[in-house]
Amino acid sequence: MKNRLLGFAALGFLLIAFVLALAPVVRAGGVDDKIQALENELGRLKSEQMELKKEATAAAAALPDFSYRPGAGVTVQAADKSWSFALSHETHFMMPFESGKDQAGRTNGEVMGRRFRQEWTLCLNNCFYEWISRLDLDGFGTQTDLQRGMLNVHFEQLNPLLPTFYIGMEIPSRVATPFRQDSSATGAQMEYDLMSRNNGFNTGRTGQGFGLVWEELPFFGIGRSDASIVIGAQGTSEDGERRFTDKKDVMLYYRVDPFSRIKNPWLSGFSYSIGLYICRNDDRANSDNDVDGDNDINAACTRNRVQDHGPGGRQTLFDSGEDTMGRGVATFISTGIRWKYATYTLRVIGGFQNYTNRSTATTCAAAANPNPVCTIGPLAANAAGAGVDQEARNFLIGHDLYVWSPKGLLTGSSSTPGSLLAGYHFERNDYRCGHTRGAAMCAVGAQFSRNRIIVNEWDLWYFFMSGKSLGISTLWYDASNLRTKTTAAGAGSVYQNLKGTSDFKRAGIGGDWVDVILGLRMNF
Repeated sequence: MKNRLLGFAALGFLLIAFVLALAPVVRAGGVDDKIQALENELGRLKSEQMELKKEATAAAAALPDFSYRPGAGVTVQAADKSWSFALSHETHFMMPFESGKDQAGRTNGEVMGRRFRQEWTLCLNNCFYEWISRLDLDGFGTQTDLQRGMLNVHFEQLNPLLPTFYIGMEIPSRVATPFRQDSSATGAQMEYDLMSRNNGFNTGRTGQGFGLVWEELPFFGIGRSDASIVIGAQGTSEDGERRFTDKKDVMLYYRVDPFSRIKNPWLSGFSYSIGLYICRNDDRANSDNDVDGDNDINAACTRNRVQDHGPGGRQTLFDSGEDTMGRGVATFISTGIRWKYATYTLRVIGGFQNYTNRSTATTCAAAANPNPVCTIGPLAANAAGAGVDQEARNFLIGHDLYVWSPKGLLTGSSSTPGSLLAGYHFERNDYRCGHTRGAAMCAVGAQFSRNRIIVNEWDLWYFFMSGKSLGISTLWYDASNLRTKTTAAGAGSVYQNLKGTSDFKRAGIGGDWVDVILGLRMNF
């Protein structure tokens, strides 16, 4: 019995020892399992997190990109650049203080909108196809109309030597050199020169047509060049107007920056450009586009006229008369140079326009005033029995200088808030029509066949934001001839409107006057 008890005791002791020995192992195994389970769970969560992050990244990458650049507006672009949409706005308000009579529109303190324009651009396939629509909403005594509706096809994306093809209404033809005004939004000069702003070619707009333009072409490895050719109806009387005639107009343009890729600041800022416009006038009356029979199929070629800048009560300083050129060719050449160094810009341009009248009519109508005046144009001729040619010449030299910015003296730019831009330009415009012999004039009531108009302009602009400025422009005009009253019907002559004086019987009297204009320019 005693031995059996001892045996049971020994067995119990062994069992207790086995359990005590096994317990840590069991306990250690359970903790490892839990740790492993936690690690597995953590790995699964990390994997799910990575998947969610990838999905979020992919979703974010698929969203359109929104961007804003002053002057270029707001752009919304697809992540893969398959499409984009841009909206921009140009604003230029003026408050003139002009010489002359207020009843002639020469008022002080009026608010006028020189430019109020919205533009939409839609692009497809990384902007290989580009649609541009622009509205001219000036409307303050001017037209409110379509200013641009065109399609660009950028073949240069296929090969840098290929051009951009564009077609539409009111397309730009780049006839005049861009140096006649550095920029309507960021340059100092208030307006274009008188000649290119007033002639039928204006700023290079085309009523409708198509063109090719090459940009950023290499120039002997040290510069770049641009070129374009446009065929269409240039300078028609209304934006986007159609002109039904086979006599198409041709516009050519070339610009070269010969040293733009040279790291020499004295040379890299030099540019040269030239534009040529050839207008084939169509004087056939009673055509589909000339319902009133006044021979105005091509408004750009039928009249040689210049007005002051205004903007209120713009005065006609020279006028050949409406539809005073018959069947003929009008040409306009605008050429110039620009040189930039640091914050200084020099601009020099020359303009040459000619209207060649091919009218064969020989009648001459007498005018009921003391001056020998003959009507001219498709239905008349001067005293010599030939058509009357018309021509004009222009010269301009301009200076722009950023005089100060928060960075210091002689620093600044249109994109640097706090910059102060000063400018001065001189221009001379010479107009002529008719022949010197016989005192033949441009049209009834014109009084003179020649005029010389000089403009001195001083400008000062303060850029309070990028591309947004407040400024003042002072324009001093001097004309060798101003129209004066000759008959009772001549009341309100240019001389009286500008000088505010009594009647003058003598034709050909000249004069000078000064206009001051406050401006607000904002490009978004």
